[in-house]
This record gives sequence, C-alpha cells and structure tokens, in this order.
Amino acid sequence: MANVLVTGGAGYVGSVCCAELLCAGHAVTIVDDLSTGWRDAVPAGAAFFQLDIGNQGAMQSLVSHIRFDAVFHFAAKALIPESVSNPGVFFQQNVASGIAMLEVLRGAGVRNFVFSSSAAVYGTPERVPIEEDDSKKPVNSYGETKLMFERVLDWYARAYDWSVTALRYFNASGATAELGERHDPETHIIPLLLQAVTGERKVFNIYGDEYDTPDGTCVRDYVHVLDIASAHICALKKLNHPGMRTYNIGLGRSYSVREVCNAASEVTGRTISLRVSARREGDPAVLCASPERIMRELGWEPEHSSLREIIESEIWLNNCKAAGITDVVVNAHAHAEAVKKFAVAQKSGLKVSIVEEPQLLGSAGTLAENRAFVAGEEAFFVLYGDVLTNVDLRRMLAFHRRKNLSATLGIYQAPDPTRCGVVTMDEDDVIQKFVEKPTQPASNWAFSGVMIAGQEIFDFLPDRRPADIGFDVLPKMVGKMTGDAITEYLIDIGTLENYETAQRSWPGLARSQQTG
Repeated sequence: MANVLVTGGAGYVGSVCCAELLCAGHAVTIVDDLSTGWRDAVPAGAAFFQLDIGNQGAMQSLVSHIRFDAVFHFAAKALIPESVSNPGVFFQQNVASGIAMLEVLRGAGVRNFVFSSSAAVYGTPERVPIEEDDSKKPVNSYGETKLMFERVLDWYARAYDWSVTALRYFNASGATAELGERHDPETHIIPLLLQAVTGERKVFNIYGDEYDTPDGTCVRDYVHVLDIASAHICALKKLNHPGMRTYNIGLGRSYSVREVCNAASEVTGRTISLRVSARREGDPAVLCASPERIMRELGWEPEHSSLREIIESEIWLNNCKAAGITDVVVNAHAHAEAVKKFAVAQKSGLKVSIVEEPQLLGSAGTLAENRAFVAGEEAFFVLYGDVLTNVDLRRMLAFHRRKNLSATLGIYQAPDPTRCGVVTMDEDDVIQKFVEKPTQPASNWAFSGVMIAGQEIFDFLPDRRPADIGFDVLPKMVGKMTGDAITEYLIDIGTLENYETAQRSWPGLARSQQTG
C-alpha cells in the first residue's frame, strides 16, 4: 500500500479520490489552503494540513517528517470566466506555486506524480473524439496553465527520472453518498439544474444556443467523479516507471446542454425553467474525449458515468443533506454499487446498516434483524431499491413530523405505469404473483420506494423471516388505512437489469416475463 500526498484534497474531485484511496487501503495526507475546498470534505482517516502549496517552507517541513510514495496534485484555480478576466492569479497559483512545490518534492526524493489536468488544454478541437496527441490551443488561461504545467512535468520526467501521469478530465460530475459538487459560486451544470428543480434557483441559464452543434448548445463529455477517482488509482498502480504519459478521462460520448437539461427533467419528473443567455467567453463548442489509451494501457473502465446515474447520484446527495438524513438501511444483495456508495458514508457520521439478505427487488428490508439499529430513533428512512431520486425527502420528512405519523410512504402517479411492476396478493397478504412491466395495470399509483417509519413498523413484521417493506409492510399498512385487504399494487422497479438477480433469488416466485 502507498503513502500518498494529495494536494487540493478538500475539493470536489480531490476529496472523492482521497476517500477511494482510503477504501483501497492506502495512507492519505491532504494539503489544502481551503480557498475553494471544505474542511468537512476531508475524509475520516486522512491526515490534513491547511497550507498553500507555494509555501516552500511549510511544504519542506511536511515532506521532511513524512515520506511519501506518490503525489496526487489537484490544487488549482479552475473557474473559466475568472481565468479570462484575471489570468495573472491563474499563472501564479497553477504554474508558479506548482513549480515551487515540485522543487520541494524533488529535494525530498519524491518521483511519482499524478497530475489533475484538463480537457481545456485542447481548446476548440479540430476533431472529435479528441485523442491525447491532437493539437492543443487553449482558449482560456485556465487551459493554458494546465498545458504549461504538463510541459514542466515532462521536463522533470526527462531530467530527474520522474514517473508522471497527467489525467485530462472531461467535465467531472456526479457524487458519492457523502461527497459531491460544492462550489462557491456554483458553476457546474448539473448542480445548477438541480437548484432550478428545487426552487433554490429561479431559472437555469443556457449560455449560448448558436454554437456549431446539432442543437446550438455546447457539447460536453461527462464523467462521474468515482470513475475519475478510479483512473487515479489505476495510475498509482503503474508508477515507478520513469517518463510521462498523458490520458484522457472521458467516454467518447458527449451530450449537449439541452440534452442534459432534458435528462435532468426526466430523472426528477419536474419541468425546469430555462433561459438562453449570451455565450461565455472561453467556452469551446465541443469537448469529447477518446478514452482508448487509458483503457488500453491502464485498464480503466468507467462504471458510473451514464448521464442518468450522474444526475441521480447528485440528487441522492442533495436530498440526503436537505432532509437531514442520519440513518439508512440498505440491502446489499445484488446491489454492489449501493455498498460502494454507503461504505464511504459511514465514515462521516451517517449511520448505515448494510444487510445482505436476498430480498425481492433488492429491498431495503430485513428490518427484523435491525431492531437495535433503529432503537430509540424518532424516525428512520427505508430506501427500497434505487428509486430515491423521484422523492422530495425534505417535504416528506416535514409532512411526517407535522402530522406526527407512525409511518409515511412515498406514493406517486406513475407517468408510465408499464415501467412499474405489479404485485398481486391473496387475502392473507401472501404474494401470489409479480409481473414486470404490465400491459394494463389497474392503477397508475405506485410506491416510490421510500418510507419514513418509527418503531411501530415492527408491529407489521412477521417473525418467521427477514421482512420486506414492499411485501410485508406496505399491504398491511394500506389495508389498515382503507379497512380492506389490498390485493394488487404498483411498485417502481427501476430497470430490469438492476433487479433480475434479486428477483431470481426470491423463493417460490414465478420468474417474471422479460421484455424489451
């Protein structure tokens, strides 16, 4: 395992990368001046020093007391509009201070270096997808400083036998269970869209709709921050080989601003108010990367970078923060990615119970085995499957507390009931049948997959086996409210791929019809 010094580790990408390094068993020391980073973004288990990388005395003191195997360099000024209007500070921070740091590291014998570079080094590309050796003509000083520092590192690799990897990001986005985008001011597209969804922002601005692109808006390649972190860990495994290599971190698939707006509206189920404004100086029309080199040489494979997952991950984090969630139960069976999200969350005070019972649809059930987990809690959230994103948790929690309820269920009118599943029960609330994507469902009301519950929930749980919220609790609660036994209801099932394994594992359940 490596001892890694991370500059800018309290920022967006840096903090997520630190958390992933720690999960992989590496030791992490963070240096950040907190000019744009956040102290509470520093993952538990990482050592932290608040200082400027250009302060050679402070940096010298640090590296003289701790021996580092490698350096991940994220610290930088990064706002594009500011880089156009005030380039001097960018050259000072991103180049001059960076070189001062390199000299300290060289004196300490550090030779392994991973640089957080940017797609901005290319400027307006001559072709797409962009390959690493394509021409580089930055259109803003931010891109110019990244390119200059790459050239500096190339000389260090040649002259001093350093092992250097430069990773050029194409629009970092998305969030983990506890860490996400938090810029002041916020400039990234997806957080701004979600602010428009929640009403925190009245309108979302589209900066220019006359670019030479299919719909006139800028086109970008979006990569989930977890995939960027995994690229750094791949690079760490390939160090100790003198020389410099550069890699694009992208998908080779890009989306226009309007396409991202439409996707955010579809995921949230909300209409987003849009306004076309003037172009921003320094914005290229198209940025789309070819990831072939990093996939071939480092074995990197993006796992989280579908546009839907990126947006959903940011909504998840925003909802948790807004609602003040502290307690979560999640079933890990057939949901390996869910476990990855929550593993980091446990380090920041979020109380997480991870269970591994095979429940239909990846249920967040098994509460019968988690009585101690919820003991004494006023209310706790149960997240059923992967459908949290369509629920306004803040309003739901406020309603639950205002009405002093024992349990609150998230129910919604499904715009397309055929995307849900139908559960059929008998008079004793025993599952008779589960049908995926029914052609003619009896109702368009569906259980969203989110429940806020108190201790009273255990009155509905059977003693014979681990309980499932959707199949043990929901029918009885609805029956109690209506006075009748419920025989059929819809449940949001997400995608067939997400739940196929969990469905097969449920004893006695007829295999669902797979269509589409």
